[in-house]
Amino acid sequence: MELSNTLFGNDINRQSSRAHSKLAVIEYFPQPIFLLSKDLSVIEKNSQAERALANHWVGQVHGKLHFNNQQHNSQVTQIISTLLAARQQSKTHEMPTKRFILRNIDMEFRAYTLTLESPESDNVLLSIQGDIDCSESKLQSITSAFSLSYSEGKIIKLMADGLKPKQIAYELGLSLNTVRSHLRTLYAKMQVSDYNQALTATIKLLA
Repeated sequence: MELSNTLFGNDINRQSSRAHSKLAVIEYFPQPIFLLSKDLSVIEKNSQAERALANHWVGQVHGKLHFNNQQHNSQVTQIISTLLAARQQSKTHEMPTKRFILRNIDMEFRAYTLTLESPESDNVLLSIQGDIDCSESKLQSITSAFSLSYSEGKIIKLMADGLKPKQIAYELGLSLNTVRSHLRTLYAKMQVSDYNQALTATIKLLA
């Protein structure tokens, strides 16, 4: 399996006894991770995902992952369809990714990230980042911790809201090249290599 480094970085433990499992490379990640088909059927899940099910963050009904209600199920299915369509239109090898927030079965809000498994697969990886705090004060603390500029701080907030670079450029009234320039500086300050690693780091700090 080609795990998307844009979402989970390069910290992959390959010394697993489940060497033949498609999920072996992410078994030891701290967050719950599900490998799903595009209709939400659960193909595999790591031990943290098992605990998420036991703690009623999400459910599993007839082999399919179930969120708080049918509307949320439909929302996630639609996101997967959007990612598959985006991959067809993409001219890069970067796997399309979507970050979103849902109220879970236990009535707590948590952040989710969906990314395609590989360029050849229609399966997706779903990770759950845990309880999050997207307040202005928490975002400001991240801005201060990494000595981000005012513009970089605004970009971090929009990233946390789920916007991609083109959408951020539109929202801020900037050119895409200007946003990309800000992002390169932001990556250096946060010591990450790309957009999705920066977003993953931000979500972890908000959790």
